[in-house]
Amino acid sequence: MILPQLDHAPLYNQMTFVGHSRYAFMSRHMNPILRTGSPDVFHCPSEPGPHLKNITALSSSIRDELGRDVICPTINYAGNCGLNLEDEEKGSTGAFGVNSSIAFKNFIDGTSNTIMFSENRVGTSNDTRGNFASNGPSNASFHFTQTPNSQQPDTFQSTRTCPSSNDPRQPCVIVAKSTPLVNWYGGARSVHTGGVITALVDGSVRFVSDNIDMSTWRALGTRAGS
Repeated sequence: MILPQLDHAPLYNQMTFVGHSRYAFMSRHMNPILRTGSPDVFHCPSEPGPHLKNITALSSSIRDELGRDVICPTINYAGNCGLNLEDEEKGSTGAFGVNSSIAFKNFIDGTSNTIMFSENRVGTSNDTRGNFASNGPSNASFHFTQTPNSQQPDTFQSTRTCPSSNDPRQPCVIVAKSTPLVNWYGGARSVHTGGVITALVDGSVRFVSDNIDMSTWRALGTRAGS
């Protein structure tokens, strides 16, 4: 949690990471805090999507211990989790992975040559995309299968994540649950003309063009050095 480093120590100090058997953000202790929304620093000023979503309204099984609706903040800046969901689950090549710990020494080609975060769209009020607490395509993760703002659609398993009334700037397609994880991915996306804003592992910020060569883009997405 980097909230104290972003001048939000009081918010961080309110949080407790216990209380729910599934996820901390769903607990009766944490969720009332999250209902107030995430700090503006986690949102692109140009993003028209919602800052909060009622996750229970989209998936009725998701509730806190007292049976109340779970309200989650959205986030516009996602972590580099490699090429696809399989890569993310294994923590193979990206800056982040599920239950993984990746040190600076693991960035073989240097921290100035690897993207850590990129912009990501939050979808609409009628889908679960943009959830700050979830991994996977178009949540707190993004992947390098597509170039920025690609018309190649992101892949999801239901209308909860890929609604029929979808923004054409965030294309998506529903695939079968049996689809291999290498075919699950969500790209870097923004509402800016021509590209996305990224942050490298060394802390520098770069605007990356939609027209970047695919091999160059994928090289920036791997910590393996190529």
